[in-house]
Amino acid sequence: MRSATASAIVAQLCGVPRGTDKRPSKVEFRIEWELQQYLAKIRAKVTHEVKISECMIITGHDSSHCWYGSCEKYVSMAWGARGELFLKDVMRLVQPNVMRGERSGHLTALHVVLTAEEEKTGVPSFFNFTGTWDDLTTMSQLLCWMAATFRLPVSSRVSSSRVTFDQIQTNTSILTFEILLARVNIIKPNTLATTWVNLFPSFIVAIGFPVPSHHGAKGLMLSFRALMLQSCTNSLRYISRDDGRDQHVWFTSDTWVLYPVSYDVENNLVQWHITKNPVLGEPNYGAAPDRLEPEVAWARELTDRILFRANVVLG
Repeated sequence: MRSATASAIVAQLCGVPRGTDKRPSKVEFRIEWELQQYLAKIRAKVTHEVKISECMIITGHDSSHCWYGSCEKYVSMAWGARGELFLKDVMRLVQPNVMRGERSGHLTALHVVLTAEEEKTGVPSFFNFTGTWDDLTTMSQLLCWMAATFRLPVSSRVSSSRVTFDQIQTNTSILTFEILLARVNIIKPNTLATTWVNLFPSFIVAIGFPVPSHHGAKGLMLSFRALMLQSCTNSLRYISRDDGRDQHVWFTSDTWVLYPVSYDVENNLVQWHITKNPVLGEPNYGAAPDRLEPEVAWARELTDRILFRANVVLG
């Protein structure tokens, strides 16, 4: 079975009758997921119930082209207003306590039939959905993405996660699709595009879903604030080359040295690299020169204002 990428899901749905508002399509989703265990792990760490939409996630085409941010922001970015409404619908069914008082998302039907075991956990695995073909496409991609994202990671490691999405035969007349979890694979920080893995222990990366273009940069796209928080960086240092001409900015912590290696002016994007700090609490003078571009003219113009506001890719 093939992995369920966003495009593969659309291909699977090509044979589904194109429902309209007046004659909507009716389908059933059967989902294997670890959402119950994922939510239980979060509850064990915090004193309040956390909404799925607030969880921080990583997703992307692959480990060298991925994105970090909140679930809510990603869903809005990937599927727009329709995705936002459907996310609320799913949350209303799997997190009824935290969604109490929230308006229902989409008014077309998304229903569940809970088994006796699911009555106890509150996390259904069978969803009946009614909507247009576009609605069905969005809901299929969203459910696949959620299944791939909200699952238990390998302890202290970053793991890539995939699902499969296939139509199955049943004894009913309703079109039925099955979403199954594939085995997770460890992502190792042994390439220049995956050094970001060092900052995200015990994290899942949902593979096969759209993210913003990195414009040739490789790694994880995230905000500058998130970059600083995840690396626990505690000081900003300016270090001059021996010839006194080239000045570079470094961020150091007891564990890491973080530095920019290129700046894309047209797309206002800074490519960063991170490496272990061999001298605790001191800048690593020898870490960066072999990664810097020969002329490093961009480094002399990389002001604090640019650093703090530019798009960030860590790889």
